[in-house]
Amino acid sequence: MSKLKRLDLSDNSLGLTFTQNWVPPFQLRSIYLRSCQLGPTFPMWLQTQNKFVYIDISNATISGIIPKWFWTKLPLQKVMTMNISNNNLQGTIPNVSSTYVSTSMYLGSNQLEVLLLRNNNLVEGIPFSIRNCTWLVMLDLSENKLLGYIPDWIGTKEELQILSLGNNQFFGSLPAELASLDSLDLSRNQFVGSIPSSLAQIYDLSVLDLSHNHLEGEIPTSTQLQSFNTSSYEDNLGLCGPPLEKCIEGGSTEKPNVKVDEDEYSLLNNDFF
Repeated sequence: MSKLKRLDLSDNSLGLTFTQNWVPPFQLRSIYLRSCQLGPTFPMWLQTQNKFVYIDISNATISGIIPKWFWTKLPLQKVMTMNISNNNLQGTIPNVSSTYVSTSMYLGSNQLEVLLLRNNNLVEGIPFSIRNCTWLVMLDLSENKLLGYIPDWIGTKEELQILSLGNNQFFGSLPAELASLDSLDLSRNQFVGSIPSSLAQIYDLSVLDLSHNHLEGEIPTSTQLQSFNTSSYEDNLGLCGPPLEKCIEGGSTEKPNVKVDEDEYSLLNNDFF
C-alpha cells in the first residue's frame, strides 16, 4: 500500500470513514472519489497528501467550509484538475490579496487547467488570483451564491474554453472582450446592458446561455449568435433581433399589433358591466 499512487473508487457510493488523525501509508498522485460518501466534514486525511495533481471529490456528501490548507496545496503541488462540485461547501474562494497570503494560500497555480466548484454554497466574488491561472481551460462556478461584477480580465484568458457562471448573483455588464470560448453560461444572474459585439466574433462557440438576466438591445449580428435557440436568450425582456422578435427603433422588441373591432369592444364592455 505504501507505493499506491492512484486511487479510483468513483461512482460506487462507498462510505469512507476514517478517524480525524488517520495518516495513510501512501502519497497519492491521483485521487478519484466521485460519488463516494466522504462527509459530512471535509476529509482531513487529504491534508497528509502532498503529491496529488488530480483530485475529484465531487458529489461526496461533504459539508462545511473548505479548509485553508486545502487551498494552499493547489499551487504548491501544481494541481492540474480539481473537482469538488455538488457538495454543500461554504465560504469564499481565496484571493491572493486576502489575509491568507502569509500562509501561502494562493490560487494562482500556473498548472491548474480545470477548476470545478459547481453547486455549492460559496459566496462573495471571483478572486483576482484566478487571473494567474494562465493554463486554465475550464472554470465552473455555477449554482453557488457568488455575486459582484465579472472582471474584464476573465474574457481575455486565451486558454479558457469553458466558462460557466450560471445561477449566481452576478450583476453589471457582460465583459467587453471575450476570448475564443467553446461554451459560455451566464444564465440566471442579474446582468444588464447589451450583448458585447466581441461575442459575435467567437466562431467556435457551440454552447451559449444568457437567459434569465436583464439584458437589452439588439443581439449582435453573426452567423453564430443567430444559430442558437431562443432559449439561449429567453427572459431578457429588452433583448430583440434574430433569433428573437425583430427590433423597432430604439432597440426594443416590436409589440404585436392587436386590433379590436368596435363591435367586439362594445360586446366586451357590455358583458363586463
